[in-house]
Amino acid sequence: MNDFINLYKENLIAKNKSNNTIEAYITDIVGYYNFLKENNIDPLENDYSVNCYVQAITETKSVKSIERCVIALRSYYRFLSDKNLVKEVPKFPKVDRNERRDIGPILTVEEVEKIINCIDISNIKGVRDRAVLEMLYGTGIKATEAISLTVDDVNLDLNFITCKDGRGLERIIPFGRAARNAIIEYLSQREKISKDEKMLFLNLNGKGLTRQGVWRIVKEYNEKASIKKIINLNTLRHSFAIHLLENGANPKIVQQLMGTHVMNYMDLYFDYVSKDKVNISYNNFHPRA
Repeated sequence: MNDFINLYKENLIAKNKSNNTIEAYITDIVGYYNFLKENNIDPLENDYSVNCYVQAITETKSVKSIERCVIALRSYYRFLSDKNLVKEVPKFPKVDRNERRDIGPILTVEEVEKIINCIDISNIKGVRDRAVLEMLYGTGIKATEAISLTVDDVNLDLNFITCKDGRGLERIIPFGRAARNAIIEYLSQREKISKDEKMLFLNLNGKGLTRQGVWRIVKEYNEKASIKKIINLNTLRHSFAIHLLENGANPKIVQQLMGTHVMNYMDLYFDYVSKDKVNISYNNFHPRA
């Protein structure tokens, strides 16, 4: 890929682009390839890889930075297409210029249960898949955080995981009975896949599960459950947050559970919380209600 990037850089220089523009574009493209490498995503899956990257950076970058990344990548892929180095330019997701980000469709509690209940747990794949989905929904962690968990990060005595985000910030997140039972069952069968691998969630070849692998799990059972909503890798995470808020959880606690990068979404979460739920929470918790 370095050869492609160097060719593209020479093309930008030939077009008399400013040094700042060239540096910014190359930085964005290198960041894109680093992301693909870290998450074991095939760069040849153009539509998938681009969408994964744009979705990931919406958690940490401003709208202007996201727009610049998309412009840089679109320009890069057009160059590759013109040189017949790729078959086609991938379809890029639209970036909402409104600072308020779209969190997409939210699953109801019943829809989450429908997805998890449709998993066939008579085999190791189904047992693992249920553990993955229960962990995503039961803790609100991101897919990249889930695939980074090791066996030692799970405390089944006190029911919590130790999780690190992309910036290395550590947080402790509790999980409930459903996630605990799913993890216990998975760990009891995990040795059938591998006895040596330290990562918690494994693919059937005994290697750590990838972000792409998690997406396939989410997509598979969403389709099996006949959920009509177009979900993404963050759907269970956002549903976790909103379901907590709807049941009266302290917003500050929700933010701490999900990590500081969720701050940009808190206002959007409140938009989803029904007024009836707000009234119930008021009546239950206000001392003068």
